[in-house]
Amino acid sequence: MSNGYKFTDSFFSFPIKIYDKESIEGYLKVDDILGDRGTEPDWIVGIMKIPAQWFVDDKVSWLDGYTRGRSLEEINREGFDITQVDVDGDIYTCAWERRKFEEKLNEFMEKYSNSIMKQIKEEEVGDE
Repeated sequence: MSNGYKFTDSFFSFPIKIYDKESIEGYLKVDDILGDRGTEPDWIVGIMKIPAQWFVDDKVSWLDGYTRGRSLEEINREGFDITQVDVDGDIYTCAWERRKFEEKLNEFMEKYSNSIMKQIKEEEVGDE
């Protein structure tokens, strides 16, 4: 595509939780011993990038999620706080709640669609 378009512009970016391996191992040991994992393991924010076409091809789905350690009453009162994103069978935890994830995805897809339509129009004009 022309006019400053970059290949990476066709990827939707969102923040994901990347968990500390040692924290995860401890978290799972507590679950094995006590049957209760308690609070969420340590994590930092990373970025996941998914090609726009994967959303069109139904390779991506998402659903509400919540951080471990929150009570059901708290979730009912305040809502879900994360989004679980299934990318072709692999699950990622997005640090945004679902409504924000969908808002950002809609903004991205609109911009992406507009750039595709602009490219098609430019190619049609160039063919004349």
